[in-house]
Formats: sequence, structure tokens, C-alpha cells
Amino acid sequence: MSEPIRSAGAVTYVAVFVVFAFLAGLGTWQMQRKAWKDALLASIVERQKLPPFTLFQPGTLGCRPFDGLEDPCDFRPIRLTGRMADAPAVHIFISIPRQANGLQGNGYWVFRQFEPAGLGMRVWVNAGFVPADKKDLSEPISNAETSIEGVLRHAEPRSRFSGVNDLKNNVYFVRDPSEFPLPSCSMVRCTNVDFSYYIDMTGPVPASGLPYPMAGKQVIPNRHLEYALTWYGLAVTWLIIAGIAIRPRRPPPAS
Repeated sequence: MSEPIRSAGAVTYVAVFVVFAFLAGLGTWQMQRKAWKDALLASIVERQKLPPFTLFQPGTLGCRPFDGLEDPCDFRPIRLTGRMADAPAVHIFISIPRQANGLQGNGYWVFRQFEPAGLGMRVWVNAGFVPADKKDLSEPISNAETSIEGVLRHAEPRSRFSGVNDLKNNVYFVRDPSEFPLPSCSMVRCTNVDFSYYIDMTGPVPASGLPYPMAGKQVIPNRHLEYALTWYGLAVTWLIIAGIAIRPRRPPPAS
């Protein structure tokens, strides 16, 4: 006569519960991240409805803080009149998804120096995207006064995964003006200039189409609901598999 198959012990049930709680906890954490990201995106939308700044002195702009964004000037619209400085551009490596105009893949943000009229200073502006094979395309710098529109942005923080800047080949990896060559301060006043900011241009678009301004088309990823459902699904799947594996089974009938 065969012996009955024993059911799982208390340790097994505890282990099953711990794994389930861990997976479900990750799902709940992603839901909390989703709530934070939703608030962040709502703050950005509200900021972009505000009247644009017409000067570039972040320390004196009097930015009104919003929930979800630490820097009260970040993502604020700005409109400046001045001239593009006849100075070398800085190229930031980036890869973008396909755009409506066909641009996609590896390329560079083209950062240039802009001289706002009457401010006696320069500010870095992200003039837009160029494909990798057109990195050295030089758009003629006009000395004529022009107006630019964009979004005031705080410098992108460098992470442990950020690439090492290649100064020789003019390839940078972080949108941080403090890492760029300093604008000449011998010819302009640099007092009270905060180089931790730059401007993401939304226009105008050059006649050649490059660099292509994309500040108004960038989307902050918000896939936390997808991640949460994945973790919750894994938690439920784990319970089903564990339940099948440890359920008590009847011994075979005696022959």
C-alpha cells in the first residue's frame, strides 16, 4: 500500500506569500510612480499655459512653483529677441523615435549660443535635432536680429550611465550647459547668469529644416500603469503556479 503524499508545510506557504507580496508590492510601487508622473505632466501642461518670459535671468523671474516639479522655472515658455552668436555649436548625442517629417534614429541636439537683445549676455539654446550623418551640416548664422520661442529648461542631471564627453569630436551626452565651453565673458556681462539653464527652442524652423526644433514634441514616458499591471499579473500567475504545485494530491488507489 503506497503512502499518502503529504501537503506542503508552513515554510512553503510562507515562501509563496513572501514572493507574492514582493511582486504585488512592485505593482503598487508602480501605481504610486504613476500618480507622481501624472501630477508631473499636469504641472508641465499648466506651466506651458502661462505667458512666456521675455528675458533670461532665472534668478529674478519670480517663477511660481507647481506640485510635482522641483524647479519653479522648468518648462516655462520663453520668447527672446536677439542674435545667434557666431560661435561653434555643441552636439549632444540622442536617439529619437520616428517623427512626422521622417526624422528618426541616432543624431544630435544642436546647442548654440544666443545673445538676447539688451541683456549683455549669452544663453545656450537647443536649436533642434540633426541626423547623425548630417552632424557637420552648418546652417549659416545670420547676424540679423530674430525672435526665438521655446521652453526654459533646467540642466539635465548626469547619471552613472551617461557617456563620457568627447571634446575632440564635439560629442556630448548630457544637456548641461555647465559642461559646455563657456560663452565668452570678455565681451558680455556674465553677472547673475545661471548656466544651469538652457532654452529648448520650438521655433522658428530653419529654411533647410535642420536643425529641427522638437521641444514641443517631446513626450515624457509614462508607462507605469503598464508596468504595474505586469507586476500584478506576475503575482497572480505566481499564486496559480504555486497553488498547482503544492496542492494536496490524493494517493493512487491501492491495487
